[in-house]
Amino acid sequence: MDNDLVWLQTKSDLLKNKFHQMPKKKKNIIFLFAYTIVFICTFFIAYSPFLEGEKTFIWQADGRTQHYPLYVYIGRTIRKIILGLLHFKFQLPLFDLSIGLGNDTIGFIHSLGGFEPLLLLTAFFPTSSTESLYIFLVVFRLYLSGISFLYLCSYFKKQRIHAIIGSVIYCFSGYAIYSAVRHPYFIFPMIVLPLLVAGLDKILCKDHPHLFVIAVFLSAVVGYYHLYMMTILLVLYAIIRFFSIYQTNRIKEFICALLRAAGSYVLGIGVSAIIMFPSLASFLDASRSGFTNYTGSYDQGWYRTQALRFISPPGSWSALSFAAIALFAITVLFLSNKDKRTLKIITFVTFFIYLSSIGCLVMNGFQYSSERWTFGVALVVAYIVVETLPDLLHLTPKNKIAIISIALAYIIYGFSSVATRKTNYWLVGALFLFLTLILLVMLSHKVASSCRFQQLGSSLLLLLVMYNVGINGLYKFSSDQGNYANEFKKIGEETERFKNVHERELEPYLLNNPSGRADGPQFGANRMAWNIPSFLIFNSVESRRTTELWSAIENSGSNQKFNIQSTGQQTLITTLLSQKYFVESSQSKVSYVPYGYSLIKTTENNNAIYENNYALPWGYTYDLDKAISYDSLNKLNGLQKQEAMLQTIALDSANKDANKEVAFSQKELSYEAQYKDCTWENGVLTVKQPNATITISFQANEHRESYLRLIGLDINGSGVSSFTINVNSGDISRKGTVSSSLYSWYYGKENYLFNLGYHEEEIKTAKITFPSKGKFKLKDIEIYELPMENYVKQVEVLRAEPLENIQWETNKISGTIDLSKDKILCMSIPYSKGWSATVDGQKAEILCGNYMFMAVPLTEGHHEIEFEYCSPGLKLGIAVSIASWAIFLIHIIRYRKRRYEK
Repeated sequence: MDNDLVWLQTKSDLLKNKFHQMPKKKKNIIFLFAYTIVFICTFFIAYSPFLEGEKTFIWQADGRTQHYPLYVYIGRTIRKIILGLLHFKFQLPLFDLSIGLGNDTIGFIHSLGGFEPLLLLTAFFPTSSTESLYIFLVVFRLYLSGISFLYLCSYFKKQRIHAIIGSVIYCFSGYAIYSAVRHPYFIFPMIVLPLLVAGLDKILCKDHPHLFVIAVFLSAVVGYYHLYMMTILLVLYAIIRFFSIYQTNRIKEFICALLRAAGSYVLGIGVSAIIMFPSLASFLDASRSGFTNYTGSYDQGWYRTQALRFISPPGSWSALSFAAIALFAITVLFLSNKDKRTLKIITFVTFFIYLSSIGCLVMNGFQYSSERWTFGVALVVAYIVVETLPDLLHLTPKNKIAIISIALAYIIYGFSSVATRKTNYWLVGALFLFLTLILLVMLSHKVASSCRFQQLGSSLLLLLVMYNVGINGLYKFSSDQGNYANEFKKIGEETERFKNVHERELEPYLLNNPSGRADGPQFGANRMAWNIPSFLIFNSVESRRTTELWSAIENSGSNQKFNIQSTGQQTLITTLLSQKYFVESSQSKVSYVPYGYSLIKTTENNNAIYENNYALPWGYTYDLDKAISYDSLNKLNGLQKQEAMLQTIALDSANKDANKEVAFSQKELSYEAQYKDCTWENGVLTVKQPNATITISFQANEHRESYLRLIGLDINGSGVSSFTINVNSGDISRKGTVSSSLYSWYYGKENYLFNLGYHEEEIKTAKITFPSKGKFKLKDIEIYELPMENYVKQVEVLRAEPLENIQWETNKISGTIDLSKDKILCMSIPYSKGWSATVDGQKAEILCGNYMFMAVPLTEGHHEIEFEYCSPGLKLGIAVSIASWAIFLIHIIRYRKRRYEK
């Protein structure tokens, strides 16, 4: 045995000496190659359910509606810009009509991380290949996060094998394996945060700020959301780290360090201003900005679950799911007698924020408590493992006792409850005990302190960590456990969908010179990938005015402020928004076609295209003297508001006391109600069983559009966060999401208007289904029928003198109009401060009418009108960016010159 040990020691020493004699560049290449092999092996273990199920990384929710369409859109936009440059014409689209109802391009792209440098690759991938790029970038981001962590370890001069172990823990943490496929750009902060920490540390140590400035620039360009979180973490790090570096003259040194760090941070923001300023302007104007009181449920059960999922799958933002060695590493850190005070304080502060509802509320910008910042926790924990591995590989008696105690306490605590005796916890518990055995038995060998054994022990721990995080990933994604991979699309499915979606049928009508918007029961949000103007919205920076309109009309398809999932095919509002076409399957047994549409084509894909006979143009006109005030309009119910806006425009400047002659055609109907598994008494709805129903019996005449209205439906205090109501009338089915203050995106909505459709024959019933048990407030239920005769007359009045000869150019709309008297032009395009208007070459004021429309008062006669768009904040951002880049480059030149002179 002793001869074997001597031989192994000799071979190890020879290899070690040979490695140390290599040039630094060659050693780095070998080190990078070793990390790459480790990463690939670990990735294939963790994400093997995707391979087995032939799945992409395109999540069926946000992946389909936001991230993947964004890749297609960015690639197409870059190619158009390049093509324009080849023809000596630079065209940068700043406004796009196909983003929701029309939105700022910079703000929208930035909100989804679309300015990430890696997405420049989309220019080289047509739509047919974008799916492949999407998959590659998910993997590559994780890989780069590990590279970034290795750089941080190299900066602090940590052993390379230990750094690789830490990188595996970091880039396969619960946050990482979850976010990489759910919201791919959420991995970018994992790439940039280690660079920010190293760059900031250089500044604190009076070294150059170049790395920090570049890292801040990249963070700001990709997203202010995560930049905000990282800024808080960096401030805390800087304060803690400062006191470990400077022992004397602290006041003076603190001021100098503060000026250096703050100046570098501001410079980093400055060079990104061309993107950052317009994006912030969009965010500040968005419906989603602002504060809430939602702090989540941080009860005893939550803490118990978090304690278990610290090293157990399935991982997520809140469930950290680290390799089991992380728990031992933290234990050894706090038992260490060495000078690791700074790391101990950082660890304490990080976990205090993580375990505090208020801390997570602050980290999420005061919108609601969220653990989306736990990439910071992953960095701290992974670094702790790297820092304490030498101690873990040579345990003292005190540390051995501590590890035994931690292992026993974890097992007892974890499995003392029936609710936590699950397969994933048992397996990780077994891994945990096995790791304990490795650390206590194998590493207590008499030669454990030798360099050779340290290397063998590190290699063994690397294999264990790879297996551990791989198992964590398997339990997140495998079909017999977390089954998260089931929420992702099959390979090729998304590419095929892009070729055959309903929206593609409208390209010949709306692609280059759109004459209106389009809708359909199978339409999805974010149509920008097809350049088709539509209605549906899933956009974090959607203007508050746009979502205010949907809320005001009580649209049941408005689920959150930033999410409009359905128009409900309401004839009045979609006409006001210039709907021209409607598409549904010609084989559908249910018709959702609104009133006044005629079939114009049935396509080869069995889609029926209908055209609105009463479509309003993009620009239509109201009598200026009939404007209504918002105070008057807001007193009406959602259906009445729609009728009112067909007859008069609402303006802030309207006379509140003026007598408005608005004629309502809608008629409220009497009804009888039958209850199944629920009661409704004195304004309290008691749902005794899931899927309880209220059946409404009424008599709605033929050739009508009918509506059901729920008034004052309030589920606050019920203990239920949200549920989806179903309303059915005949074959027509509508949905509406109801939420309480327990829901992250609650915004106080209590009235819901459900369109029961336009019907040629009488309808007599509607059934409301409540899926959740509980006691809820419900003030009233109303039924309306709407004859369409007046609708036709009102539309004819609005489109009698429209904006004509409309020309669509990049960031510009122009047209002509002829008026018989003074009127106000209403453009069914969202109002924004980015728009400017000229009438006959003279600058004109743009008002906001009917909640979200652009409105321009005009005098009698012929006029040439032009609207131009420039993103708010862009011009200032360009100026600041140019100045900041100049300052930064001058600083680099001066630094290199001083260094050369030395």
